[in-house]
Amino acid sequence: MDALRAYFEPILTWAGWDWLRLTPATPPISGNIFSFAEYLAALALLLVVLSASDFRFRYRLSVTRLNLRITGFWVGLGIGFSILVIDVWFQNGLPIPKFLNNANNLKAILGFVFLAFVFKVMAVALIRPQRFRSSNAEQFLAVNYHFIHEGNPERLQVIAEELRDSARWIVACAAKYPDREHDSSKATIQQQCAINLLLLIGDIRFCRVVVEKVPTLAFVFFEEAHKYRNRHLPIYQFCRNIGQEFIRNESSSFYQENGSFYSGLLGYTRPVSNTIFGNYEFVEKCAADGASPLDMDFVSISGFTARQMEAYSRAALAFLESNLKATRGLSHPHSYALARLLSSMDHALYGLSSLNDSQDYLTSDAYGRLKAVVSFVEKAIELAENYAKKPVKLTGAKRDKDQLRQQDIFDKLAGLIFEIVLAASDVSSPAWAAWTVQHNSTWGQIFGLRKTKAAEIIRLRLQRLMYEEIVRMSVTPNFKGARILGYCLNVLGLTLPDRRKGYGREFYPLQLMALRWVKTNYRKLLNDHPNVAAACILGSVSYDAEHHRLVSTDFSKIRKEPNREYFELD
Repeated sequence: MDALRAYFEPILTWAGWDWLRLTPATPPISGNIFSFAEYLAALALLLVVLSASDFRFRYRLSVTRLNLRITGFWVGLGIGFSILVIDVWFQNGLPIPKFLNNANNLKAILGFVFLAFVFKVMAVALIRPQRFRSSNAEQFLAVNYHFIHEGNPERLQVIAEELRDSARWIVACAAKYPDREHDSSKATIQQQCAINLLLLIGDIRFCRVVVEKVPTLAFVFFEEAHKYRNRHLPIYQFCRNIGQEFIRNESSSFYQENGSFYSGLLGYTRPVSNTIFGNYEFVEKCAADGASPLDMDFVSISGFTARQMEAYSRAALAFLESNLKATRGLSHPHSYALARLLSSMDHALYGLSSLNDSQDYLTSDAYGRLKAVVSFVEKAIELAENYAKKPVKLTGAKRDKDQLRQQDIFDKLAGLIFEIVLAASDVSSPAWAAWTVQHNSTWGQIFGLRKTKAAEIIRLRLQRLMYEEIVRMSVTPNFKGARILGYCLNVLGLTLPDRRKGYGREFYPLQLMALRWVKTNYRKLLNDHPNVAAACILGSVSYDAEHHRLVSTDFSKIRKEPNREYFELD
C-alpha cells in the first residue's frame, strides 16, 4: 500500500492540477478584446464584401478543398457563438477551469482565428488562386461542372481565364490515366477528375466563349496535349469544337491572321493557324481518336458564307503544309484528317445549282464557297510542288491495282478537282453564268497559267478520271457522266486546237475523246435516254435537231452578231 501511495503521490501532488481547478468566472476589470458587437460589425463587413465581390473571387473560394465559402459560414458561426458563450459565462460567474479564467485571452484566440481565416480568404481570392491539385480535385471538378453546365457566358469567361493556370496539371495528370481498360481501377481520384475535366471543357457553349473571349486557353491546352500525343487523352471533342468555332465566328482572332499587311503582328505570327490547325501530328492524332479541329459538319459547311469558307481554306492549307512536310505527300501513313478535310471541301460545293438563272450569282455565298475551294486547290498545288515527292511516271495512264489503292496527294487533289468540275456543271444557264463558273472561276483558274510539274501530274490524272467517266456512258448512260461530257464540250469547245502549239493543247486528248464520243453516240443516247442526252448540253452549247449537230454560241457584247461553232454528229 505504501508503495502504491509512493507511486501516485507525484501525480496527485502535481502543481498543474491547480490550473484545472474550477473557479468562479471573473469578468474582465478593464479592456475588452473582440467583443460580440465588434465581431458582428466585422462579420457584416466581410459578408458585404463577399456578396458584392466579383464572380471570379467567389469561384476561387469555391474550388478549394474545403470550399472556403461554406467553411467560412461554419467558422463564422462557431466564433460568434463562442464569443456569446464567453460573455454570458463570465458575466454570470459560472465555474470554469482556472487556466481559462481570462475572458480577454479567450477572445484574443478567437480573434486570431477570425483574422487568420480572413487573410486566408484574401490570399486565395486575390494573391494565390487555387490550381488543380490532388487535394482539391473532386471539388475542382464539381464546381466547374456546375457552372459549365449552367452555361452563363460571363461566368464561362471567368472559368476559362482561371483554367489557364491549371491546364498544365490537368493534362499531365490525365496523361497518367491507365490506357488499358482493365487497369482503370488503379487510377487515382485525381486522374479520374482530370479525365472528366478534359471531357467537360468540350462543351460547345464553353468552346464558343473560349474562342471569342479567351483564345489563349485553347493554345495552352493544345500545346500541353501535344506533349503527350502518344497518350489517349479525351480532348478531341474540345479540339473539334474549338476549331469549328474559330472558323464559324467571324469576329474570332483567326480572322485577323489573313495577312500581315492588315493585321500586324498577328498576321506574322499566326498563332491560331500554327497552333490549332498547323500541327500535323496533333491534328492527325485527334482525327484518329475521333475528330480533329478541321472536321466540319457536312450540313453546316454547305451553309457557310464566302468569308467563312475562305477561313476554312486557310485553316486547311495550314494543315496541308504541315502534312506535306512530314509525309511528302505519300499515301502512307493514311491521314484521316486530310481525307475528311477534302470531303468537307466537296460538301461545301453543294447548292451551286441555285445559281441557275440568277442575276446576282457573283455575290451569292454558293459562288463564294466555290471560289474559296478553287483558291485552296491552287495553293495546294503550289504546296505539292514544293514539298511532295513526285512520281517517276507523269502519265495519266491506268496504273496497277496497288497504285490505285494507294493514292498520293496528287490523286487526292485530282479527285477534288473532279468533284469541283462535277459541281460546276450544275450551272447550265444563262450561258454567260455557266461560262463564268465553269471556265473563268474553275478550269481557267486552276490550269490557266500553271505549268509546274505538280500541276502536270494532277492534270493528267484528272483527265484520266474524266475520260473514264465519259467512257462509262457507253455501257451505262448516267447523269454524272453526262454532266462531265457537257462540261468538256462547253469549256474545251467544239473545235480541236493544234496539238503542238496554241492555247489548250495540253487538253487535246480529253477534248478529242469527248468530241469522238458525242459524235458517235449522241443520236443513240438521244433516242434511248433523252433526259441524259439533255444533261450533256450546258451553257453556250445547244443541239440543232434539224441538222443533227451541236452549236456553240459566243454571246459577246463586242460583236454585232454572235460567233458560232458547229460540230456535225453521226
